[in-house]
Parts: sequence; structure tokens; C-alpha cells
Amino acid sequence: MYGSAQYINLKSLDEFIKLKKAGLTRIHCEMESGDNNVLKLMNKGFTKEGMSKAGNLIKRSNIELSLYYIVGLGGTDLSEQHAINSAKLMNEINPDFIRLRTLIPFKNTSLYKLYIENNFKILNAHEALKETKLFVKTLDNIDSHFLSDHMSNYCNVNEKFPEDKKRF
Repeated sequence: MYGSAQYINLKSLDEFIKLKKAGLTRIHCEMESGDNNVLKLMNKGFTKEGMSKAGNLIKRSNIELSLYYIVGLGGTDLSEQHAINSAKLMNEINPDFIRLRTLIPFKNTSLYKLYIENNFKILNAHEALKETKLFVKTLDNIDSHFLSDHMSNYCNVNEKFPEDKKRF
């Protein structure tokens, strides 16, 4: 199932353990960024601290956790801190799956309006790959499947960390 940090944090560990016993095996969660400036800009409704709490709650309940990172969500201005702080948050949580998506602003959203008004600069392909490299380089001591398996991404990746990190 899908779950947002703001709603996951409304539940207790006992409630998630009951869900696990009832057959829930995995929660996909749209972390998207581990940087509070980016989360605020995107009106996510939670902070990195809230995401850390939610992610660790799911992990403690022994339900698989799949976290999503959106490449380019900080635009050109916040790209570096977005990559570093997101990887640091992944390190804290150690999700079972890390899934990349590349930012595509949709019409009729506040982000699209910022983009059209030239107040948000989208990463080009080389900048997106550079951000991804910094994100991967900052991942440390995790045991996760790393997937870039969406049509929005520039390359298809299916790796296992830590063993594939150096090759990747």
C-alpha cells in the first residue's frame, strides 16, 4: 500500500504490527526529499524529522518500506542539499527499497506555475545525473534494493546496496 509520513505518524507500532499480521507486506512512501527547504517548497505536509519517525516506525514493525526520491525536486538552486540531505535521511531509515523518479512538473500545479514564471529551474539531463551521483555517493551503511525503474528516469537501474554501490 501507499502511505504518507503525515498519516503513518498517526498510527502506533502496535497498529502496524496488527496490519503486518493481517497480511500487509510493504508500504510505498513518497519521501521525495530529505531536505526541509525542499519539503516546504513542495508543501509536502511533513519534515525530514517526521519522515524519519514514519520510516523507522514501519521498519520496526517488520513491514517492507519502499521510499521514493525525486531527482531534481530542489531545482537547480537546491539540488546539492536535496541530494545530500535525502541520502542522509535514507541512511537513517535504511529502507528495503530506494526508488528514483525524475521530476516532471505537471500543468495546473503550484510547481508548474513557479517553473513557468521562471522561479524554479528544472535540471537538465546532465545535472540530473550529477545529482543522482551525489545522492548515491552519500548513501552509506544501507541494505537496500536501488531501483531507477520509471519512464521519467534517464537510465534503468536495478542494484543492491551495499554490494553493488562501487560498481554502480
